[in-house]
Amino acid sequence: MLNCIMKQELPREDFRDKLTVAIDPATAKDFDDAISIVKLPNQNYEIGIHIADVSHYVKPGTDIDKQAREKTTSVYLVDKVEHMLPSSLSEHECSLREGEDKLTFSAVFELDNNAKIISRRFTKSKTKVDYGLSYEEAQSIIDGKGQDKYPSELTTALQTLMQLSKKIRARREDNGAIGFNTSEVEFSFDDSGKVIGAKVKEYLPTMGMIEDFMLLANEAVATYISKRCKGKNDCMGIYRVHDKPDIEKIEELNVFLKAIGKPIKINKDGTVNPHSINKVLKSVKGTEYEKVVNTAILRTMAKATYTSNNIGHFSLGFNYYTHFTSPIRRYPDIITHRVLASLLANEPLPKHELEEYKALAVKSTEKEVEAVKAERASVKGALTQLFANKVGQTFEGEITGVTDFGIFVSEINTRAEGMVHISKLPGADFYELDAKHFQLIGKRTKNKFQIGQKVKVKLRKADTETNQIDWQIIV
Repeated sequence: MLNCIMKQELPREDFRDKLTVAIDPATAKDFDDAISIVKLPNQNYEIGIHIADVSHYVKPGTDIDKQAREKTTSVYLVDKVEHMLPSSLSEHECSLREGEDKLTFSAVFELDNNAKIISRRFTKSKTKVDYGLSYEEAQSIIDGKGQDKYPSELTTALQTLMQLSKKIRARREDNGAIGFNTSEVEFSFDDSGKVIGAKVKEYLPTMGMIEDFMLLANEAVATYISKRCKGKNDCMGIYRVHDKPDIEKIEELNVFLKAIGKPIKINKDGTVNPHSINKVLKSVKGTEYEKVVNTAILRTMAKATYTSNNIGHFSLGFNYYTHFTSPIRRYPDIITHRVLASLLANEPLPKHELEEYKALAVKSTEKEVEAVKAERASVKGALTQLFANKVGQTFEGEITGVTDFGIFVSEINTRAEGMVHISKLPGADFYELDAKHFQLIGKRTKNKFQIGQKVKVKLRKADTETNQIDWQIIV
């Protein structure tokens, strides 16, 4: 049994009189984080990144803690959320809802106008969200469209946060963070819960802004824990690490990238520099290869994991990184809160507790893999259900995969992916795989089908039992 209850509660700093915003998806029901901003007399900014203090409510050894450690993560399916914590906590007591006093754990930074960190500190705190906004609402305000509904101080605060976040991101990219361009699909439902629509979610600058500040807090907490624990046996952090990519996978990827004239530079020692990866990603931005190159490189990357052995985070370009900002939905964040609190209180954790955390890190990684699989299956199932009544209709698609038995095509608007078996390719031809260039070539017609190519397809079948979609190429 874990025993992480502090001998005495850390003092709480009161941020409730400071302008504080929470920005989340419009459909969100649990709110982990909020940001406060104050302009200081020296013209710098105090930025408070306030995170729900779940560890105050979820005590080691309790039934709630045992259940959370068994799940280790919330699972976000298309039509529902399987919460790690009871909804009474995740959506109410812990959730940073507008106008409500909440207990939080805060990373507080003084930033100058160039977003350079002048100082940083960590403190237990009290917070009240003044404005709970969706990404769309916050973006509209930043764009100057909220004058009638919101006060000017909110507009100024959000615009300042956006300016600072851009500088934070630029610094991160200079340090080697890889700028992947990924997309998510969002669904609409009728009153009975049936899927009636799907579209690729629009990426808004406000989404990147919130991510920038959360990454700032996560890196700072990890750095503090690592340096405080260095050389000590009674101190340990749980890090979110991302190893360098395997050279064999990079060389395999480079076969494809060379075929489209966009190879990654591989160093003499067999490693690859993240700046080289970024160069490729930027070179295909806006081209027909953008989506497929992003996907191909992502698949080549090592998987991020939780561990007590810090090796840095390759794709973010961080030497130190942890998860601190989402304790409502991730158990490793709760561990990080407990470790950070013990360091601030100068109360070392028992050895048996540290060993328990090591095991929980491994388990959290395993559970995360299961959650991702479940979420992907949920999306695929919902898309198949959506297309089940569209058999015979035609769509615009993009080839996302080529094999010796056919091609995979993703519908442009929804990313619904399906198969065109090689026997169903047009021309009654014999098609051969050109693996080097990731294409199928008709022996008689010389028709070519290759990754990234736009094609028109007709839906042949959408099987809701197997969640398989079959397309037919329209010439």
